[in-house]
Amino acid sequence: MFLKRIASSFSKSHHLVIPYYNKGYQTPIYNGLVADLVKDGLKIKDVDGFIYAFNNVIASINHEDFKEFANKTCDSELVKGFETGLKRLQDNNQFIQPIYDPEIEEEIIISDITFCFELNDQESYYLQKPLFKLEFSQSKLEFYNSLIKILKNPLNQFRFGPKLTLILDCFIKCKTSIKIQNFDLHPYAYHAVKFQAIKQESQNTNIFGGVIGLSVDQMVLGQNYNWRIINIDNFLKR
Repeated sequence: MFLKRIASSFSKSHHLVIPYYNKGYQTPIYNGLVADLVKDGLKIKDVDGFIYAFNNVIASINHEDFKEFANKTCDSELVKGFETGLKRLQDNNQFIQPIYDPEIEEEIIISDITFCFELNDQESYYLQKPLFKLEFSQSKLEFYNSLIKILKNPLNQFRFGPKLTLILDCFIKCKTSIKIQNFDLHPYAYHAVKFQAIKQESQNTNIFGGVIGLSVDQMVLGQNYNWRIINIDNFLKR
């Protein structure tokens, strides 16, 4: 009965045992406008770094220090999802193993981007709500104008505060996949991965006061920032 319940949960991407859907996604959604914004507006040239980050997380799933590593690179609620799911599989005597295939051609497909105001980087993305969200529109110019208008409006200092957070959605195909006993392996599938930009705390102040003359990447990302994985295959909902 327990094995049947686990098999059932893996049949639906919205109800997974661990933050990883073994079948992945065969037809990922590509958004060229968002991809251009990431490359040209945010000056993120090396998108392969996102593949590297995701690959490292799933490749280390059996390591003794996985929890410590995951806590440094993933949202705390996502880490809890891994812990709970891995324990369920272990209790059911099901092995889980990362499989590396050097023949797979890695790829990342940018699908969406969102700007959130007033999130605390020290807390889980899923345990808080932004005061305001700006989602990407079909017109890049319209999106830029909306962002600049919001940031330059002095009234928003009191409404939103100074904190601006970038959320990036993408689909990733990498050389490592996770093999779970009793489930088929789909090494060429894409996986939906959501990233959050984590800036140094000192860069989260005086955004409104210094916005004039700043480029989009300087306003949103600043000089020093890291990326945190906050969702895999839509495991977490909010």
